[in-house]
Amino acid sequence: MNRLTRGYLALAIGVALLMPAAYAAHPEMATMNLVQNIGTIDPAKMTDYTEYMAVVNLYDGLTNVGPNGEILPRLAESWATSDDGKVVTFSLKKNATFQDGTPVTAKDVVWSVKRLLAMKLGPSHFFSGTITANSVTAPDAGTVQFTLINPSSTFLSTTPLLFVLNSTLAEKNQDKGGWAESYVSDHAIGSGPYKLAGWQRGSSMMLERFAGYQGGFPQHPLEKVRLLTTSDESTVKALANKGELQLTSVYQSEETLSALAKLPRYQIQNMSTGTGYYLKLNHQRAPTDDINIRKAIAAAVDYDTINTQLHPGDPASGPLPRVFKGAYLDTLTPPKMDLAKATEYVAKSRYAGQKNIPLVLGYVSGTQFEEEVALLLQASLESIGFNVTLEPDPWSRVTEIAGKPTTTPNVNQIFFGPTYPSPDSVFYNQYSSRSAGSWALMPSRIPWCRSDSGVSTETVTS
Repeated sequence: MNRLTRGYLALAIGVALLMPAAYAAHPEMATMNLVQNIGTIDPAKMTDYTEYMAVVNLYDGLTNVGPNGEILPRLAESWATSDDGKVVTFSLKKNATFQDGTPVTAKDVVWSVKRLLAMKLGPSHFFSGTITANSVTAPDAGTVQFTLINPSSTFLSTTPLLFVLNSTLAEKNQDKGGWAESYVSDHAIGSGPYKLAGWQRGSSMMLERFAGYQGGFPQHPLEKVRLLTTSDESTVKALANKGELQLTSVYQSEETLSALAKLPRYQIQNMSTGTGYYLKLNHQRAPTDDINIRKAIAAAVDYDTINTQLHPGDPASGPLPRVFKGAYLDTLTPPKMDLAKATEYVAKSRYAGQKNIPLVLGYVSGTQFEEEVALLLQASLESIGFNVTLEPDPWSRVTEIAGKPTTTPNVNQIFFGPTYPSPDSVFYNQYSSRSAGSWALMPSRIPWCRSDSGVSTETVTS
């Protein structure tokens, strides 16, 4: 997962960098706004970018991901794979400690992996077909060994998601389930670069630098970071005008980002990322249960207006982002709006001849640009015979209704980025039936890609 870093704060993808001049030389504290609530800080339960943003600062994994997708040491200083590809052995760093000063040992790694697999939540599905609870062992205090069910080309790429908990502290706070879920839901027991200094759920979180962090810090690190949850763009602009906001989520309207860019103390950094902006089509709910209706929707999207005005970014030609250069098909071209073709598809569908075909179009409430995209698509679809109902929901509600075809809208707007540096991360999450019921897949077999990279949105293609 791509990250922006500043003062060793690891920020998950989807962050625009606003840095007032006063903070550039010796930043001590920064405030950043989020548009989504941090639902959990438990590494075994995290499901989205905002939760990852918190977890990756509070906990360390065995490895990390570099800017070019390379796997880098984190708690592990090195690793080796057997000739048959089935055994991967990690050697742990000797100086790593948890935030309470307890040394990180192989016992903690084994316990954390067993916990993840047993709870069957969050990122556990990445490993359920690769390892079992008996697959991970500790030959000694500094060595962890994984025996894979079958050789896997993606296993190393997923190891940044194996966050390590302080098993001694967790075992002192056991609950009925045996995995200290209640305790870990409110306490950070990791070895990450920042400690949990305060958390008002649904409102704000305060992170404080862990001076004993094994990875060290660059010169003039951020001592504290306040994460402020607000989707109100007037609040974002007001905080920025006062110089009280140093970082912001990019999930703002183009109008807001342009206003921030004009402030003398701030700058917007544009960069390519692996995040895509997708339209998810519910193929189990009428009328999007008909492939021709789904094709009609794809042909009715005004890609150019979205790309150039509502939320600018690099156009996508397919579901795989261009950052995967070795797997990306360069001959693909971005789709174009074609209402005549969309009308033809409707005429081929089983709903042909029906007036005002009902369609529910969902989006994340409080995000101005998603509402603008929804209104734009509504106008296009109603011009070719649909009756479109807009259904804005908070992100927590979007993830809740994603598990059932009956509650998921016909169309929904979703940002998705690779969770680990492999095309498998894009396709497995969004296409595999094993991911059914998650917000990444929803009830749809066919996520229709809209955007590919940048601090913005783009395209739709089948």
